[in-house]
Amino acid sequence: MIDVFFVHGWAFDGRLWSRIIPLLNGINPHIVELGFTGTPDKSINNLPKNAVLVGHSFGIMWLLKNLPPSPRCLISIGGFDCFYKHIPATEIRAMKIMARRDPETLLQRFRAEAGAKDFYNNDVSYNSELLLQGLKSLENDNHEGKLRSLPCPAIALASKDDKIVPSTMSQDIWGDHELHWAHDGGHALPLSRAEWCAQIIQEQIDAYSLPPRR
Repeated sequence: MIDVFFVHGWAFDGRLWSRIIPLLNGINPHIVELGFTGTPDKSINNLPKNAVLVGHSFGIMWLLKNLPPSPRCLISIGGFDCFYKHIPATEIRAMKIMARRDPETLLQRFRAEAGAKDFYNNDVSYNSELLLQGLKSLENDNHEGKLRSLPCPAIALASKDDKIVPSTMSQDIWGDHELHWAHDGGHALPLSRAEWCAQIIQEQIDAYSLPPRR
C-alpha cells in the first residue's frame, strides 16, 4: 500500500476527493483538511517520506511549501506554483474585500465559477479567517523555485475550459512536465472528471508500487 496525500484547494474541503479515492487501488489515502470550511487538520505537521502527493489548485502551493523529503511524485489537478504572476492583482484584492464583507456569497460565486455549485449545495460552514489567509497566500506566495528543484516527477492535469486557472497559465507552469489535458470539466476536475483523474493517478501509483530506492 502506498501512502497518498490529497490536499484540496481554496474554498473546498476533503469531500472534493470523495469520487476519486474509491476508484483507486493499492493506496493508503490521507486527506489533508486545510480548514476553509471547517477545522484544519493540525496533525499534519510534516508529511512522511516516499508518499504520492496529490493537490488541487491552491493545494499544490500548500504541498510545495510543505514538501516532504523524497516524495514519489507530485500530481497537480488545476494547480499552480504561483498565482499572482498569472492573475490580475485586482481580482485577488476584490476577493479579499468580499472575504471580509460577505464570505458566504464569495464561496457561492467561486464554486459556481469552478463548476462545483451543484456538489456543495451551500451546505458547509466556512472559516473566514482561513479563507482570507489563503487569499493572502495567493497574493504573495511564489514556489516556482520549489517546483524547479522538485526531487521527483511532476504530473499535471488541467482543463481547457478552466475559468479559475486558465489553460495558458497551466501551460506556462507545467509545460516542461507531463501535462494531461481535458477538453472540459472546469476547475473542479476531481468532481467533474473523477474517472479520468483517477486513471492518471492510478498509473502513477502503479509505476511507483515498487519500494523506492534508498
